[in-house]
Amino acid sequence: MVAGCLTGGAAFVAVTGASRLYFVNAHGPLDTHVVHGWLASLGSGVAGAVLVLAAVWAAARLSGPALALTVGVLATSVWLLPRAVDVHESWEPQPNPRWSCTGWSFTHYPPGVSDADATTYCVGLETRIPDG
Repeated sequence: MVAGCLTGGAAFVAVTGASRLYFVNAHGPLDTHVVHGWLASLGSGVAGAVLVLAAVWAAARLSGPALALTVGVLATSVWLLPRAVDVHESWEPQPNPRWSCTGWSFTHYPPGVSDADATTYCVGLETRIPDG
């Protein structure tokens, strides 16, 4: 039960933080509705924590190796957290990408701000593009 609570808590923090980048976002699906974005992020975090807690609890009831495998898979899922990727050569939006994303990418722009930089995030594996 301790492993389930620890991994569930970690899943809550990770999913809430990752989904905040997507939902609390002027370019996101909820536009500039910050309160709705936070509620969606918290709801995603709770759902993720419950799913992880249930998976770890079920694996622990099966056997020790199943529990170890489940916790290992959850630990390696950290690689799928959103990471900022450089898609512009300078501060101006000149398309000259330095990284490519194998997976899903989205653009984040803070709501309520008129002079911030838009950041592109990659959910998956990113690879460096050689200079040239």
